Amino acid sequence: MLNHVSKTNPCPHCGKPDWCYSLNDLTVCKRDAEPAQGWYKTTKTDSDGSFYYAPEQPKKKVRPKGTRYWVYLETFTKKPLVRVCRTDDGEGGKPNRWQERWNEKTKKWVKGLTGISRDEISVYRYHEIRQAIKDKQPIFIVEGEPCADALWDLGLAATTNIGGSGKWTETDTDDLAGAEQIILCPDRDKPGLKHMEEIAENFPAAKWLYAYPDSPFWEPGRIAESKGLDVADWIGDFNLKADDILKAVEPKRKFAQPKIKTENESDEEDKEQKFNSKTNAKLHFIRNKIGNKLSYNLLKKYIEYNRNPLVDELDDQGGAKLFIAEELDIDVSDGDGLAILNKIAKENSYHPVLDYLESCYQKYGTDNSILDNFAFRYFGSSDPLHQTYITKHLIASCKRAFEPGCKYDTILILQGKTGLRKSTFFKVLHGEEFFTDSVTGTEEKDSLMILARYWCCEYGEFEAITRKKEKEELKRFLSRDTDDYRAPYARVCKPHPRSFVFAGTANRDDFLQDETGSRRYMPIPVGVYTIPIETLRAERDRIWGAAMALYRAGVSCELSREEMEIQKVLNEDFSQVDPWQDAISAYVEERKSEFIPTTQILEKAIGLDVAQMDVMANRRANAVMMILGWKRCRRRIQSGSIPWGWVWPDPQEDIKIAEDLEQAVERIQQEVQQAAPVVPQEDTVETCVGWVKAVVADNDTETAGHIKVVLQDICAEKPEFRGAIWENLDAKEREVFRQLTTPKIDDSAESESANYENEMLAKDMEKALAKGLKIGDRVRYTLENLVTEGELISDVYPGKGEPLAHAKIKYDDGTELVVQVRFLEKIDAIAQQTIAEEKAIAHPPYKVGDSIIINKKHKVSAGKHYVIAEVQENGWVQCEQGTVGALFHEEFFNVLIPEKTILKALKHKDHDFWNKSTLNQGKLEAVIRKDGKYWARVTCKRSIEMFNLEAVEVIG
Repeated sequence: MLNHVSKTNPCPHCGKPDWCYSLNDLTVCKRDAEPAQGWYKTTKTDSDGSFYYAPEQPKKKVRPKGTRYWVYLETFTKKPLVRVCRTDDGEGGKPNRWQERWNEKTKKWVKGLTGISRDEISVYRYHEIRQAIKDKQPIFIVEGEPCADALWDLGLAATTNIGGSGKWTETDTDDLAGAEQIILCPDRDKPGLKHMEEIAENFPAAKWLYAYPDSPFWEPGRIAESKGLDVADWIGDFNLKADDILKAVEPKRKFAQPKIKTENESDEEDKEQKFNSKTNAKLHFIRNKIGNKLSYNLLKKYIEYNRNPLVDELDDQGGAKLFIAEELDIDVSDGDGLAILNKIAKENSYHPVLDYLESCYQKYGTDNSILDNFAFRYFGSSDPLHQTYITKHLIASCKRAFEPGCKYDTILILQGKTGLRKSTFFKVLHGEEFFTDSVTGTEEKDSLMILARYWCCEYGEFEAITRKKEKEELKRFLSRDTDDYRAPYARVCKPHPRSFVFAGTANRDDFLQDETGSRRYMPIPVGVYTIPIETLRAERDRIWGAAMALYRAGVSCELSREEMEIQKVLNEDFSQVDPWQDAISAYVEERKSEFIPTTQILEKAIGLDVAQMDVMANRRANAVMMILGWKRCRRRIQSGSIPWGWVWPDPQEDIKIAEDLEQAVERIQQEVQQAAPVVPQEDTVETCVGWVKAVVADNDTETAGHIKVVLQDICAEKPEFRGAIWENLDAKEREVFRQLTTPKIDDSAESESANYENEMLAKDMEKALAKGLKIGDRVRYTLENLVTEGELISDVYPGKGEPLAHAKIKYDDGTELVVQVRFLEKIDAIAQQTIAEEKAIAHPPYKVGDSIIINKKHKVSAGKHYVIAEVQENGWVQCEQGTVGALFHEEFFNVLIPEKTILKALKHKDHDFWNKSTLNQGKLEAVIRKDGKYWARVTCKRSIEMFNLEAVEVIG
């Protein structure tokens, strides 16, 4: 609230009764006086440029009386999982907080999280956060759901973990996989700062946002013990916008470290300090004794003691207990010991790759000249693209280390004979402890976990991949940026963003076998006698210092479009050549203006006869044509068939082909007119019917040949003609029409499928037309349990791409739908009368005040669930349980339906109605006895559906 100063309430800074004013807890001194005692001048100003003054020890505002809820959803189903609740008394008292879990059976919230693992609970607003990460937005991590909501209100993506301070877990880190920028927002108190310090161990490159950034209470020694202000308070006090928040983001501040106590001082303190928890006492004791010797390796993901791994010591049963007993001569259970060691070690977490890269950058980050002519000096290649390859690999290595999960789906490959030390190059470049060649390309959890512990992973089995399935699996495996697996002791499967890059080696020069393209591979041929490894050892730090400088400067690790075009050409030198390629290339080279069927290529270029043209031969020829740059398509040829074939994708040639085809069509039409003058110019259903009848009557083979070409073109252009023509022909004429419109049978594998489809279409068309459906008929469309009704608005016609008869219907709401005719039935007058009778049965003559019996669970046999109720004036029923919508008669089991009765599902949350595979909701029209069971007839938005009565319930 804005209040101006007065004589009775002057400005606390200048003491004057005019000009100045206050805004909630803030004040503005228009005379720009020095802050009064207990106040400080902020960097924020009002619209006139006058600075706001804030109290040095502001208190949190009193929350209004009421209860607030924050819901956490399931990761995959998006169903409610748990919710956080908070009740305030409106007087500033301690709020009451608790957590609840969702009971899917009762559709109610239940206090407590019994039966729910912490790993199952994702970060707050998980699904919105994943979308924000996909959109490359920065992600703010705050303490508490209100702070996250406050940032979302400004359009900034923010999240938190359930439980608040000190409760962040590894699964929460996994939920943010792929985020390009993390911003940590601590509350302005010691627990808040410590909470974000712990989270920062998982995000070494994170930025920070300090609420009230110019406040003196961020200074060491003045930060509050608890109940500090947060980012939501800051936004509310200054009415901040998104730009204000983003401008305040900064690197992590360095606060003065507390004095390190000597061992004797720690012992004295231990004697004086009392602990209620024995475990806490042991934690404190162990931390003081060996805390400075324990650390956690974030890359290798294990505990270290004096920077030596404790894997073997802690891996055995009871290992933690024995280690602590041997080092400190105290007893602790193995489970508690392992937990204590893990906690203390993670307080001293470090990432060896990040530390190494930072040190190289600090020493050599100002000189990039070490990368000049890198490809020539080490591999003997003067090709500029090869220089680009190695530079991109170095930048990507830095980026993957600092931004796990970032996009990088290419792999640098060194190609050359054995003995050139290709693998040794990658091992020395990335560091032996950060390199592995144990890449299997499998999805096994153990294999994926091994890769996650290294920085560079070599794959050297390119020549062994021969099957197409293996090629596709390898391509997907190498291209992923995240691996999904359940880590040891974790309860659920979680995404693990990759922090490593792939490298490859190959001996042969034809190791690329991907017909669809080799964009992902960056091969460099090694042309030196041996790679100078000792030179690499000497230059390694300078190389990574220069790479870090490029990464920090924002240089992309991806190839440009122009570089990819050059890459495509260069990679041809490393691709396997099919023995057929020379023969096919020679044959098609002079036919770039033609459409060449695949069968023609196999016959003329390869010399296969029809019996040898199997599926494998087709695929092999197709792969060669794709490599040669031809475009696959289907074209109608003079014989009338429409085979698969190839055209050269040159725009000018396409224009010429189109002109040639147009001239050919004109020539055929002229021949048809000369040989068959009975054929009129106008293409109508009547004229087409006349052509067929003329062919049958005259039995003229020559005329039939001309008409066949024209009919196939017309039916292809106007598929609805086929059904209309069929309906006007007798049985003999229909058989002739089917023959005229069926493409010529070919013995090739592709045409066999087409001929089979044509036969199927002809039979289905015959059955469909036999139903006698006409435009305007009222029809019922039945598909499994789904029954819809509408008006037929088209003739029967063959479906495109599907060898079945189709038609179009229109629902009462105006929606149109193309359906298969085999599922259509005409609704005659008798059927409509039956529907009317069913509706009448559904409304028995109950009167207000009648006592009736209700089956609460809607099961015919569950008699014990019946209760007595009374009919009310509004058409509903009053019973002990309240108001319900469906009324059941004790003897006839009929149903009285109020106007607003709606049915819904029992088991499916994402839809309002569930029955097998059909999901819907609607108004109950009748209960019908059929096949010994009772069925509910439901009118939905566009359909009438039949459901087993046990599968429905009433929406109250």
